[in-house]
Amino acid sequence: MIAQCQYEAIAMPESCNGAWTPWGTNDQSVVVGYQTGCTSASWKPFIWTAETGTNYLPIPSGQGILDAAGVRIAEDGTIAGFAKKSNGLNNLIVWKTDGTITVYMPAGIPATVNQPAFRFDGAILGEYQTGFPGGMKGFILKDEKYLPIPEPLAQDQGGFRAVNRSGWATGRHFVTSGMEDQPIFWDGESDAMLLGLPSGYSRGYGMEIDCFARIACECRQLASRQVPNPAWHATVWEGGTFTVLPLLPGFQWSNVRGMNDIGQVIGECSKPGSPRAYLFQNGTTKLLQSLVASPFSDDLSNVLDINEKGEITTISAIQMYLLRPIGVVPADVDINCRVDVNDLNYVLRCWGPAGPTTAGRADVNGDGWVDASDLAEVLGAWTP
Repeated sequence: MIAQCQYEAIAMPESCNGAWTPWGTNDQSVVVGYQTGCTSASWKPFIWTAETGTNYLPIPSGQGILDAAGVRIAEDGTIAGFAKKSNGLNNLIVWKTDGTITVYMPAGIPATVNQPAFRFDGAILGEYQTGFPGGMKGFILKDEKYLPIPEPLAQDQGGFRAVNRSGWATGRHFVTSGMEDQPIFWDGESDAMLLGLPSGYSRGYGMEIDCFARIACECRQLASRQVPNPAWHATVWEGGTFTVLPLLPGFQWSNVRGMNDIGQVIGECSKPGSPRAYLFQNGTTKLLQSLVASPFSDDLSNVLDINEKGEITTISAIQMYLLRPIGVVPADVDINCRVDVNDLNYVLRCWGPAGPTTAGRADVNGDGWVDASDLAEVLGAWTP
C-alpha cells in the first residue's frame, strides 16, 4: 500500500505585499530567504520563525552591496547567502550568531558564488564563477581560510552544491564545454568521483546528497527523433545506478530543489508556462499542493527546501508557506503517515550508534543508538 502524509500549510506572514522566496530551512524550522518589491526592487534578506515572524537580516554598509539573500541556515543558526554588489557580482555573505557579518571573495578573486552549503564542522562549500575562461571553481571556506579542493576539480572546472552530515559532498565536474558536465561524489578526503550519466543523457549536476550517499541530480536528455526538445529530468544516483524520477502526468521536465536523509525529493515539474511543485517518495511523484489539507486552493508553483522533519518551504504567486506533515509519530521514520516495512528497513539499515551516516529519524527514541528498543517502537506502532 502506498501511503502519503497530508500537510498543513503555515503561511509565513509578510510585512508587505512583495515577492518572498523562502530559500532554506533547518531542522529547527527556521526559514531564511529574501524579499523583493515592497519598497524597491532590491533583495532584502530575511529570517522567519513561528515565534518571531518575519524579520530582515542586516546588510553591512560601505561595501558596495546593493542586495542580499539568505540561502542556507546551519543548525547552529549561522546563515550563508549572496551579497549582490555594485560590480554585478554575487559574493558569499555569512551572518554569524555573534552578530558578525562577513562578505567573502574566494582567494580574493572577484567572482559570483553559486549556492553555498554548510558542512558539519562549520566549513562552507560551494562554486564560484569569474566569467573568464577556466573561471568555474569549487571552494571550501573554513575558519576564514580557503582549503585545497580535491582532484579533478583542482585542475579542471566545477564545484560543490550540497554537503551531507558526514561531510560527503556533491556538485559537478566541468571540463571544456557544457556537454561535459557530470555529477560528482566526494567523501571529504579522497579525489572526487565522477558519477557519469544515465543512458541517453548528455549533462548532469549533483544537487543534493543524503546520509547514505544517495545523490539527487538534474540530468539533461539527449535530443533524438523521439525527443526533439531535450529536457532536464530529476534523477537519483545510488550505488552506481541512476533512477529517473517519474514526472507528474502531462509535464515534460523536472528539476531538484532538495532531498532529506529518508529520501524525500522535492522540485518542480514543468511544461511551458506552468511549473508545479512535486514531492517524490517511495517511488511515487505527487503534486505537492494536492497533499495539503483542506481548505487549501493555492497553486504551489515553486518549492525551495526540505528538512529532516519533512517540512517543506514553498511559494505560490501570492504567498510563502512552510508545509508541515500532519500526524507523524516518531516510529514513522520515512514520514509517510504509515508505520510499516519501510520504517523497519530504515531501523535495520542504520543499526548501531546513531551518527552522521545514519538517518537521524531511525533513532526513534533518541537515545543515541539504533537498536532493539527502536525496533520495538516501530513494531508497537505498526499500521494495520
